[in-house]
Amino acid sequence: MQSRRATDNDPNLRVPPGQIQQATAASLDGAADTMKNPGNLADLQDQASFRPRLPDDSDRHYASGPVFGLKTAGGGALMFYGLTARLSLAPPPGGTFELGIPGYYSPGQTLASATAMYVDQFVTYIPRGPASPRVIADASGVGG
Repeated sequence: MQSRRATDNDPNLRVPPGQIQQATAASLDGAADTMKNPGNLADLQDQASFRPRLPDDSDRHYASGPVFGLKTAGGGALMFYGLTARLSLAPPPGGTFELGIPGYYSPGQTLASATAMYVDQFVTYIPRGPASPRVIADASGVGG
C-alpha cells in the first residue's frame, strides 16, 4: 500500500491540495470563483475604505510559504497556508494624498502613491467531490 500526502493531486477533490494557494489568490483577485471571499481580510477591507478617495488602486494576492495538509475522514483535505497581498494606492492623476497606516505611513506625510504588504493566513477545507473549498479560519494584517 502506497502512502499519499494531502498535498498530492487527488482527482476526487475540486482543487488539488497542492494548488490551493493559487486557487485562493485567483478567487480573491476576481480571476476565478473557486471559493468564497471570507470577507474579513485586512487588505480587502483597507482597499474598500480607501477606494472612495483613492480610486486608482490594486490589490493582488500571491502564494507565500509552504502548504500543509491533513486528509480528513471523509476523503477531503484540511489545508494550512499563507498568501501575501500587495495593496497599491494612488490618487487621481496629478494629485497627492495622506495615508495613516501606523508604523508604515504617518498621517501628515504627503504621498503620490503608496504600497502596503499584507500577510493573510488560511485554514481551508477542500471537500471530496464537486463542492467548493471553504475557508474555515483566517488571519490577516499589514506585514510591511
